[in-house]
Amino acid sequence: MRFPIKLKSDKVPTWLQSFVPHLSDPTPLVNMRLDPEEFSRRVSSVCVNRVWRSTRANRHLASAELLRSYLSGRSQLRVLDVGVSDGVTTLDLAEVLSDKFSILYVTDMYLALRVAQRNGMTYFYDENEFRCVFVASDWLIYYSTDNRRWNPLAWIARTVCERAPQIESGNSQSLSLLNPKLRQLAATDVRLQLAVWDVFTPWPREPVDIVRAANILNPAYFEAEALGVALSQIGAALRSGGLFLVVDNRNEEASTLFEKHGNRFVPAARLGAGCEIEALAQRVVLS
Repeated sequence: MRFPIKLKSDKVPTWLQSFVPHLSDPTPLVNMRLDPEEFSRRVSSVCVNRVWRSTRANRHLASAELLRSYLSGRSQLRVLDVGVSDGVTTLDLAEVLSDKFSILYVTDMYLALRVAQRNGMTYFYDENEFRCVFVASDWLIYYSTDNRRWNPLAWIARTVCERAPQIESGNSQSLSLLNPKLRQLAATDVRLQLAVWDVFTPWPREPVDIVRAANILNPAYFEAEALGVALSQIGAALRSGGLFLVVDNRNEEASTLFEKHGNRFVPAARLGAGCEIEALAQRVVLS
């Protein structure tokens, strides 16, 4: 992470924002009731283990329509959405495929964080190890980083996070990272199933017909070896002949739709230039 310390956007004059690293203040996620759009904007400032939860609605619609075009005459499909951030793009996918799926698994390694507020500081922890992953003060956001090269900003951010108070479930609160609109729909539509899943580990449920991974299988986040492991686990979760949609849209939306043939992913269609990891996905030998 090049700038592990960022100013809160509301503290930076508009004319200066092009020159200063800044992000929306994530603190209102804790105690404020936010509308879906504002929730997505705030949750986009969350970063855990170098993976950003940047999101907004309607950002993958063309890729979802590409997937739908391959589902003529099919229904009752099992769909697995990987690394969903706050799930607002899962809602878009559910709408596009509304008559096609019988179950849609909404998965991420982190569906919630723990939060503690002390002396004007807000500390955010992962729920697995209660390790502080970032801290918000009145003006700044400090992100934990494993960058050990000489970088004074990384050293300061890491020190702030390492000095966070120790917490337990009794002296902290749980913060859902899922968009309120998704939570509301999941409470009434039993087809939407929320599940914590680390894509580097085996999928613990039945094989699925479709997997979508949008902006998570990112070479900026993971080395090629780790991406290969994730692709292998996704392949194991996908039934033979199933479809695997990989979406990128850091600059503009692009995607590759793969079909699982035997022990390989075979490209079936592309949007734009296709996804960044298309060549890597084709090289992976699935078990």
